[in-house]
Formats: sequence, C-alpha cells, structure tokens
Amino acid sequence: MVDTSVWVDFFRNQPAAVALVGELAEGHRAVVCGTVLQETLQGAKTEKELTFLRTQMSLWHFEPEQPEDFAAAASFYAHLRWQGMTVPPPDCLIAAVATRNNLMLCSPDGHFARMPGLMFHRLNP
Repeated sequence: MVDTSVWVDFFRNQPAAVALVGELAEGHRAVVCGTVLQETLQGAKTEKELTFLRTQMSLWHFEPEQPEDFAAAASFYAHLRWQGMTVPPPDCLIAAVATRNNLMLCSPDGHFARMPGLMFHRLNP
C-alpha cells in the first residue's frame, strides 16, 4: 500500500518516491485505497492536473475500504491517543486497509510504525 505522501512526492519527482513506485510498478505491487485516492486527487491545483492525477492513479491496484476497516481505524486511533499521540484519522483508515489485506504500508510518516500489527516500510525522502 502506497501512502498519499509517497504519491505526492512521486508526482513531484522526488527520487526516493520515484524509485519506490518504480520498483512496486515493476512487480505489479502498488496498491491504493479510496482514502489515498481521495487525498491524492484533492491536491490538484487545476482541472487539467485533476484529470492527469485521476488517469495516473487509475493505473494501480485499488483496494476499497470495507465496513470493518472503520472499526479497525478507530482502534488504531484510540490506542495511539492513549499513548499520547494524535494521528490523522485518514491515516488510521489507510493502515486498517493495509492490515486487513496483509500489505506493507510505505510512507515517510513515522507514526505508522506505532500501529500494532501493521507492516510498515518507512520511506526516507
């Protein structure tokens, strides 16, 4: 599962993100969920850019959120909050989808490392 921040860096031609997405694309292993798709598309600055992003994001395997993912996301959020860490709720949902599908989540965001049961690869920009 490729997190939104990696896609943003990929479309900005950042070397680490380009290398990671390239590697995943070769093995047909890049996965996005609805939350990642939405976050990536909503960053478009023009209609032309939105169309471009929509086309590019449609190339990857799509794993939709399921009802059980929302409860799992709430559990991630609560457990981290109890430890004194506030994490964006969309990140908890992305982690829940990745966990349900036994997918490694690739992101530069270190808070994912504290989510129990999540396989996480921290991308260093």
